[in-house]
Amino acid sequence: MGRTLIRTDKNGTKYYHVTCPCMKCGGQGYIKHFHYVEGGLCFDCNGSGVIDYEEKEYTEEYLKKLEERRRKAQEKKDAKRKAEADELNKAFFERNNFSAEGKTYVALGDSYSMRDKLKELGFRFNNCVGWMFPVKVDGIETLELSADDCYEKDRLGVYDWREPKKIYFLKSEQITMEEARDNDYSWEDGFSWEWKAMYLVHRANLVRESSDSESGYVGIVGDGIVTEVTLKRTTSWESSFGYRTKTMYMHIMEDSNGNVIVWKTDNGSLLFMPKGEENYKCVDTDHPFTIMGTIKEHTEYNGIKQTVLTRCKVSQKEGANV
Repeated sequence: MGRTLIRTDKNGTKYYHVTCPCMKCGGQGYIKHFHYVEGGLCFDCNGSGVIDYEEKEYTEEYLKKLEERRRKAQEKKDAKRKAEADELNKAFFERNNFSAEGKTYVALGDSYSMRDKLKELGFRFNNCVGWMFPVKVDGIETLELSADDCYEKDRLGVYDWREPKKIYFLKSEQITMEEARDNDYSWEDGFSWEWKAMYLVHRANLVRESSDSESGYVGIVGDGIVTEVTLKRTTSWESSFGYRTKTMYMHIMEDSNGNVIVWKTDNGSLLFMPKGEENYKCVDTDHPFTIMGTIKEHTEYNGIKQTVLTRCKVSQKEGANV
């Protein structure tokens, strides 16, 4: 184990041969957990317990020269990309179903049930946006969005399909990207995020659905409630939960009087156990079902009054299930 000087080049850079214990197996040459693969032989050191590699040591003067070269090369690359930004964005719009002006039209309503029709019309589905088409189509209710609503630009003004635009929330209140990044919020703090385009579509659908009925508050905060509802929509998002993420769901329901009932939970399937049985069943969301819970709060979202429940249980009469 050691470090041996091999040579020094004209720039003063020193080349060393370094030998050290294998970091994969800790110098054992064997990894117990991989005993079923070639007997656990370490695949980094091939069983020797030792790895060797070449290491460079630059002089301070040469390091400055290298940094200056990198800076000039990056400036040249940035200048070229900036000059081509308009052409790159134009190609981006064409590939991703935007018009030449960077506009797209996203289908509203139950787009899943009419997906075959949308395909025939030329709509394309995007996981972070929805069913989208670059021009408005007669007979299909849509929401107009811009590329800025859907994707982030890089520092040179070029849209990046790998960077869908996000919006952030803390206890259901929208916060800025800077606030989200500068604070270590977690799921317990009420922190969440959504794709901005999907959020805008979701909000448009809520307004659309509320146009036919006037929602009001149900019950008194803190009281228990048992009511029959119909599921209108379920949305989900990923929330920080310690060192991992957790999928949360928001079930948006409506009672027989047109009042909006909301339940936020990690139960995405709406499971219940019928009386006298031993196995859980899924609620048939095509039919009404009963929800029992505690009224957590009365809120208003986009002008729509909502009754938020917590600690809920669901059930459904026999015969409604599939």
